[in-house]
Amino acid sequence: MSQSPADAQAAGGNSSYLDAWQQLALRIQNGQSFSGRERNCCFLNTRSARFADVSSVIGLDLIDDARAVAVADWDHDGDLDLWLTNRTAPRVRFLRNDLPTDHHFLALRLTGDPGRNCPRDAVGARIELRLRDADGNRQRRLKTLTAGDAFLSQSTKWVHFGIDASQSIESLAVRWPGSAEMETWSNLRPNTRYHIQQGQLLAVPQARRDGPLGVSDEHPIPPAEKETARLWFASPPTVEPFAYRDLSSGDSSSAVASSRPRLICLWASWCAPCGVEMRQLNEHYEQLRESGLEILALSVEALAGVDGDAAQASRFAQRMELKYPTGLATEELVEHLDELRRAAVYRQDQLPLPSSFLIDERGHLRAVYAGPVSIQQLSQDMERLKAVGLDGNLQHAVPFVGRWSQELYTTHPIAIASIFREEKQFDDAVDYLQRFLAQETVPAAGDQTTAAVAARRRLADVHYMLGRLGLDQSRADDAADAFSKSIGYAAGHLPALLGLADLYVNSQRYEQAIDVLEQAGEHHAADPRVLNLMGLARLRQARPAEAVEHFQAALRAKADYIPAANNLAWLRATCPEARYRDGRQAVELAKASIEQIGKRPDILDTLAAAYAEAGDYQLAVRTAEEALARIAMSDHEELARQIRSRVELYRKEKPFRDRIP
Repeated sequence: MSQSPADAQAAGGNSSYLDAWQQLALRIQNGQSFSGRERNCCFLNTRSARFADVSSVIGLDLIDDARAVAVADWDHDGDLDLWLTNRTAPRVRFLRNDLPTDHHFLALRLTGDPGRNCPRDAVGARIELRLRDADGNRQRRLKTLTAGDAFLSQSTKWVHFGIDASQSIESLAVRWPGSAEMETWSNLRPNTRYHIQQGQLLAVPQARRDGPLGVSDEHPIPPAEKETARLWFASPPTVEPFAYRDLSSGDSSSAVASSRPRLICLWASWCAPCGVEMRQLNEHYEQLRESGLEILALSVEALAGVDGDAAQASRFAQRMELKYPTGLATEELVEHLDELRRAAVYRQDQLPLPSSFLIDERGHLRAVYAGPVSIQQLSQDMERLKAVGLDGNLQHAVPFVGRWSQELYTTHPIAIASIFREEKQFDDAVDYLQRFLAQETVPAAGDQTTAAVAARRRLADVHYMLGRLGLDQSRADDAADAFSKSIGYAAGHLPALLGLADLYVNSQRYEQAIDVLEQAGEHHAADPRVLNLMGLARLRQARPAEAVEHFQAALRAKADYIPAANNLAWLRATCPEARYRDGRQAVELAKASIEQIGKRPDILDTLAAAYAEAGDYQLAVRTAEEALARIAMSDHEELARQIRSRVELYRKEKPFRDRIP
């Protein structure tokens, strides 16, 4: 059963749905499986009362965190193969159907005629295959060409029929979408692939695809779990310049960009694996320096919550007679390095000791080592730094051989950030969008090509989303800055213009709000949202005549625009200046809004004020109390406090007068 709220304004909304997603995200971050390592299942239709579990027999009982399956005759051998996607590695798995059988098949690719009201891909076509066996018994098979035929998947558009070896094909009929008539084909041969086109009564045989399938026969096996781990970054982030304290002198030192790769080692004197790593680095120090590597070992023992102290770390380093520089790490440095590490992996865990960070000569973090890093591994990675740049880096970032898909499609940054936002992972959404912006090229100011205009719009959309995330995190200044940047890339970006104007209105910066809304009006003069917000700004400036004009203009642009109707009703019911009040019209506007969207607490509050202005105080009290009862199911405590104060006025048979700031 869907958890979507039946009423768009229902108390609580879809919070339970989003909370469930948040819990699932936390399971992944904590290293847990969605499915608890349950094996995949496959059930065979036995054409009786029960299905048969054939998962193990046909090799589908994989311990994958599987999500979707698509069906296609990938190798063109007449039987259907499977493609699976997983939450865990391997993310995509191909399962080739090599079960022995003497059955035949018929495969059809349909093309519709748009001139006959049929889509070109013929989705919705109804196919009827008539078969006959050696004894003259007839059988009819029916299939429908579908799109999006399973969870998160689209199987082949080829319509596939399995045919018993004893059967022959009598005829094939297709009822095309948009047509009540059926077209019929005969003389079709089994074990053949045909292209069938609407209006063409000749089925055209298609050649079987020859050559490689584009899928390897390898069975990737994850590396065995070890006490050490290595993370090689597919998209290396930049390490900011940092400061640390020299271990011997205690003086502050700065680590700026270096012309050589650098290994930052975090350690503690009481950590036995740290001692193993530091001794190995010391023994092979000259070899590593010759390879071009600098080493900086930083103790974490001066940090809050860590056992030991600087003196203990210094004595430890002196006993080991380390050849490379040592120091004391700062909280800022450790947090920065850990944030870069966490951003690269969805699973979140504590930073272990020892942890080492390989930074190239341009300041990019290329690898993180958890546990003692071996000299052999360091030597190999130094060679990789020399052999490949950032563009050739991807092949080293995964444990399996394979192909990368980013060249085949472009991910939509807004869509991905929206998923983070739905799960209330606002920091992750911001980080993702900022990394996207760091990789984008801003078109030249005078470039008005189609590609440049599209790129600016994409940048405007990304900054608008950053503005929304700023509001989610109650960071009004960040939101205003992001909205302004969005408008800078696309002057008519209406959502950003409205977002910035609304921020200015709520912070009582009315003139700035009006400037932004006038800019919006240049591009969207008749948009009710622009007109309504302009009216609200004028109302807050104690200019009710202009506010009425803008609210009415918004309703002329869209007669059922609830925000403008509610604002106008509120003004007519509560304006301090009598010439602008009209209780009867206020009641009509508020009632019409409630009929349209239901009894929302803020609309009920307006209706109660309208009843009071019209002199019906009993109805005003009952309506306000109903608003309070509905607010009790939500978190709008400030609105509840205001309504309670107004109820007391209505009980004394006094109307409410709004005090405009």
